[in-house]
Amino acid sequence: MCGENRKMGTKVSETETEKGIDSLLQLCMKAGKLVCGIDATLRLLSRKKIFMIIYSEDLAANSRQKILSKCEEKGIPTYCYSTKLKLGRLFNRRETGILSISDRNFASGIVKKLAKRTENETNWEV
Repeated sequence: MCGENRKMGTKVSETETEKGIDSLLQLCMKAGKLVCGIDATLRLLSRKKIFMIIYSEDLAANSRQKILSKCEEKGIPTYCYSTKLKLGRLFNRRETGILSISDRNFASGIVKKLAKRTENETNWEV
């Protein structure tokens, strides 16, 4: 019985966490601190104005490798979240596979939510 309650609580918590991440990303976009797309991200990476990158689960392997290697060189954290379609719909755009956060505070808030989401996934019992 205790395990069943934890399962139900984790699932609800996971949904709430995803909504929190989505709302932070939308707020970041409204503040002008979020950039979508690989080309814009690569430009900002060269100027050292990015604090975090989020890439979609279904991003092409070539694009993923290009971004991950550049981020590793510069020491920028990267996280996998959602799909291209969902990320695009979140901002009323076409599909987008890469989001760049150019504000330290937004980045730390999103990282906390992503860490909570990851923690919930590891607690999930099958």
